[in-house]
Amino acid sequence: MTEHPGQDTDMLAQIIRAAGRRPPVPPEASERVFAAASAALQAKRSARRQRWLWQGAAAAAVLLAALGISLVLVQEGSAIPVAFSDQLVGEAEFRTGAAGPWLPLVRDRKLQIGSTVRTGSGGRVGLVLAQGASLRLNEWTEVRLAGPTRIEMTAGTAYIDAQAVGGRIEVVTPLAVTREVGTQFEVRYQDQEHRVRVREGEAIVNLHGRQYRSGAGEQLLVSAAGDVRRTPIAINDASWEWVQLVARAPDIENRPLDEILAWVARETGRPLRYESPDVQALTKSTILHGSIRNLAPLPAAQTVLATTDLDLEILSDGSLLVKGRNRVDQIH
Repeated sequence: MTEHPGQDTDMLAQIIRAAGRRPPVPPEASERVFAAASAALQAKRSARRQRWLWQGAAAAAVLLAALGISLVLVQEGSAIPVAFSDQLVGEAEFRTGAAGPWLPLVRDRKLQIGSTVRTGSGGRVGLVLAQGASLRLNEWTEVRLAGPTRIEMTAGTAYIDAQAVGGRIEVVTPLAVTREVGTQFEVRYQDQEHRVRVREGEAIVNLHGRQYRSGAGEQLLVSAAGDVRRTPIAINDASWEWVQLVARAPDIENRPLDEILAWVARETGRPLRYESPDVQALTKSTILHGSIRNLAPLPAAQTVLATTDLDLEILSDGSLLVKGRNRVDQIH
């Protein structure tokens, strides 16, 4: 280039004028070029569209797979645990579904919706339902866990402690349906009779569209003919003692003694008394350590009290008396 840009511009214009006008492009050549360009553009669009289709198909496959899994979980509702086994005495069995094989029930076994549990001679089971309620089965009992709050019983005796539950639990037998209103009750189905005992709170028995309420200390016996008979039952009657064998013991680590004694009184149905205000104050300030998981309520109380200066006595009226230990007897 020169030092004067204007001279370069004039020279370029002279060259263009000397070349003259270009001959026009033949129509055939123009059409071929247009066709080639169109084909190339179409191929590019097709490739892009194919990538979109593959990406969309892959995304749809992932979505359908996730949806498929969700549908399986919904359709196979039995895959949802609704209980686990806690305390066991003797032998018990369970099966998943109506056609599954019977298997030995062991502690901490998760049970799904539709599972059936049964006990034989001397067998007793303590289950913990998903909401925290306690379901206890006496010997010769068979129940099906039909839902989180629905127990279907074909034979035997079941005890419910629903203190920790907000919803209502139903026990269904071939004769009637019992729904808890309070927290502690027992249902027995035997010889085509439906018996309900209430230890705490209330229970409602639905029988052929009619409702019968039963309060603490009452028993309702429904016959196969539909007759209902009401009788009293003491909350510390000896017939309740089987439920203590498979009661779920609380965690006592760093817990005050008075909480454990209150649990023992509730599980046994026995009133709790203290020898003096000082003794009661001592139970509140005494902090426990260890575990009582494998112990029934009364043996658990005796075990923890053995580490203190207190004793537990069962009075003639059935109540529990917490008192100071006799140090003279302890020395001798």
